[in-house]
Amino acid sequence: MQTRVIFFVIISTLFFIECSNKEIKKESLIDYNKYWYLKDITLDSVAGISLKKAFDYLDRKQIEDTVVVAVIDSELNIKLDLFKNNIWINVDEVPNNNIDDDNNGYIDDYNGWNFIANTNGKYTKFCHFESTRILRKFNTLLEADIDTASTLGRNYEIYRKAQKDFSFQLQSVKSQEDYGNFLNNNYDKAYATASEFFPNKDYNTKSLDSLYLALKDSNQEKANLIYFVSDCIKYGITKDWIKTYQYNAENILQKCLNLNYDERVNIGDDAYNINDSIYGSPKLFHDISLSYHASQVAAIIADHNRKKFLKIMPIIISSNGDENDKDIATSIRYAVNNGAKVINMSLGKELSLNTKWIIDAVKYAASKDVLIMYAAGNNAKNIENDLNKYYPNDVNEKGEEIVANFISVAASGKTLDENLATNFSNYNKIHVDIFAPGDSIYVYLPDGENYYNQGTSLATPMVSKTAALIRSYYPNLTAAEVKQIIMESGVSFDMMVNKPSTSKEKELVPFSSLSKSGKIVNAYNALLLAEEISKKKKK
Repeated sequence: MQTRVIFFVIISTLFFIECSNKEIKKESLIDYNKYWYLKDITLDSVAGISLKKAFDYLDRKQIEDTVVVAVIDSELNIKLDLFKNNIWINVDEVPNNNIDDDNNGYIDDYNGWNFIANTNGKYTKFCHFESTRILRKFNTLLEADIDTASTLGRNYEIYRKAQKDFSFQLQSVKSQEDYGNFLNNNYDKAYATASEFFPNKDYNTKSLDSLYLALKDSNQEKANLIYFVSDCIKYGITKDWIKTYQYNAENILQKCLNLNYDERVNIGDDAYNINDSIYGSPKLFHDISLSYHASQVAAIIADHNRKKFLKIMPIIISSNGDENDKDIATSIRYAVNNGAKVINMSLGKELSLNTKWIIDAVKYAASKDVLIMYAAGNNAKNIENDLNKYYPNDVNEKGEEIVANFISVAASGKTLDENLATNFSNYNKIHVDIFAPGDSIYVYLPDGENYYNQGTSLATPMVSKTAALIRSYYPNLTAAEVKQIIMESGVSFDMMVNKPSTSKEKELVPFSSLSKSGKIVNAYNALLLAEEISKKKKK
């Protein structure tokens, strides 16, 4: 047994907000030295997307069209400085008059739509995990039949995976609950102990750590309490933080993992009827705690929008839990019907109850020449078959890609070595299209702070931004052509890298083997190729 008790082992809170590094510091978002992912491999020896070089190239060109990029994500405070001049306006809608002026079915959708709220001010803060939805549906079928495999047929393996996932989530959140109780029970006692040694409370982590070393052999109990206080300071743990931590654990148990909970109680739609599509609210922001993810994603897209080549259309479907397939499908159709030319979906899950609804919506987007970007996922898995798939996707029951307007984005790192492919990113030679920077990304937060974060959620908007650039300067190119341009113009890296894995044992593989293109997106190269193809089409 260790003599030094480490209290703050990070336990997954199971939220849609991704894990991040701890360094926090305000800084301008136009510092190209800070934002490595904007740099160029040739000029800077950094595997960025060459965005600064792309903008320098575009300085001599005229924008042909302002492209609307739908961000299907969590809530977004569109009044923040970074967003307020970059948000889509539905010019056919009069705001706040309680009339559907444009007759699209959505009243007062002046800037976007929230599919998980209602017009009475209620919103969804916690929803089911997909495993909960699957068990909730299939358990009803199984009540009358003991033969699970016979009753569920081809859904049997999905059901078994849902059972396993549900059990894992349940165990994790119970550990979180226990940890929260431990923090709450020891917080006051620990700080009282610190005050015994520092009556004026003039301590810091250095003095506390020194005291811990002095006490650990003579009084282990007090030593541990002193270390508790030191960790509280290091990790920003306060009584309010503990209260929120316990609140989240309680709600995950009572809502995300509760088979009897009605997750649509605040929405009022028929969750099992895809044709019941008119629901939700025009209010895009209720709670800052639900806006961190979309703020990071939207900031990557909106920042450096100096020529106003794009506008963001916020569409809200994400809260704590997994996105509902109905909301995903309906939001895609809403984006398409209201003028979006690029859709960013920095979201995903390992199970899907109603895949056909999403596939039909993706096909609809393809028929309307709309490009969809989606995050490949952060599970370090080869998403090659039914049990390793990541949703939403553009793959049918036979494993075939069905459209040419859908781009799956994996996350690359900042170093040109064996860590070029991040250790967390999903990958596949067929179903993952391209990599983009997704590690050590300096992100914007809704509380005005910036910090480093990681994830395919952050890689995806870099490709969306590149697509919007192409479509704004070369609007005669189709969605399928833009996808092909992005794939072909990326930068290849002929090198061996660590295959993404949660294991400590690493396996070296060619970087080119981890995605269909084998490349990292490059905005500058994409613009050059787009111009060439656009000119040929005009002849």
